[in-house]
Amino acid sequence: MPASQSFVPLCCPSPTWVKINVDGAVHPSTSAAAIGGICRSDSGEWIFGFSRRIGCCSILNAELWVIFYGLQYVWRRGYCRVIIESDCREAICCVTNGDVAPMVNGLVVIREWLQPSWEVKVNHIFRQSNMVVDWLAKALRDHKVRTVFFEKPPDGIHTLLESDLQR
Repeated sequence: MPASQSFVPLCCPSPTWVKINVDGAVHPSTSAAAIGGICRSDSGEWIFGFSRRIGCCSILNAELWVIFYGLQYVWRRGYCRVIIESDCREAICCVTNGDVAPMVNGLVVIREWLQPSWEVKVNHIFRQSNMVVDWLAKALRDHKVRTVFFEKPPDGIHTLLESDLQR
């Protein structure tokens, strides 16, 4: 396995917390963008996943949109203690520091989601720890379907999930 695809240990959240890993993908020649995320329990088990096409945009915008949708999806499912992780350091800095970014209106909404009605931690992780959501983000990038929710892991992702859980 190439070094760029090596695995880094999965860190499960503390009991009573869930963790959502997110990623954006932009096609280099068409700028077609899609996002993906996976929500895991404190034991690392799959709770739900999603893939969503978001049109054409920059990678930073895609990374900010996936943070927004990830927060929205976990909130709708009733989770109020959430760790959200992304491998895009710039997006994490925009969210945590309130830096102005290309998605200014979306960034304002993300910051509103981080208000005290729930506990949210936002962390940067290495790309090697985000391979499952990289797969989910790329799954719809070039398809006609807009959004897919996965109540169980989709076919083709099991090897990545098993590698995560064995770490």
